[in-house]
Amino acid sequence: MKEGTTTLLKVAVLIIGLAVVALCVFWLPGLATYSAEMNPEYAYLRVPVLVGVYLTLIPFILALPKPFAFQP
Repeated sequence: MKEGTTTLLKVAVLIIGLAVVALCVFWLPGLATYSAEMNPEYAYLRVPVLVGVYLTLIPFILALPKPFAFQP
């Protein structure tokens, strides 16, 4: 029973991590473009904010436990 529960939790962590990466890659640039069009006075901040979000994505991915790593 414990191994099944552990596997379920590892799969859940993997799915959450993949969802966050997919949102940052596909949804976030479109949102930034839309926001720049709606607020042209802040359009110059689009690229720095995207870079900042992508830089915070790196530690997030590194902090996720490796879902199927070998543990002795």
